[in-house]
Amino acid sequence: MELRQEPACLCPTMDAKGELTFRLRSPGARHYLDDQGIHAGDILEMQIDDGTWQCVRYEYTWDPNTQILEAFLHFEEDRCLRLPTNACFRWPAA
Repeated sequence: MELRQEPACLCPTMDAKGELTFRLRSPGARHYLDDQGIHAGDILEMQIDDGTWQCVRYEYTWDPNTQILEAFLHFEEDRCLRLPTNACFRWPAA
């Protein structure tokens, strides 16, 4: 997963292997997975410590004053966590 920031600037991103890097990105703050934009409410799979995959729902908040995007993962209606920087994600099988 990677975060693309706009206007073009150096920002932290996560690649498909879940590794954190810094890249130049074009306008629009959005996370991408395998070059596909992730939208609020999208279902992803996150690899957990034992190597299995857990379905999570992606949500985010955006503060236009600070230009900060905070992403959250929901496991259940009452259980969520902030997007971990070291997690590995994939799209669910169709």
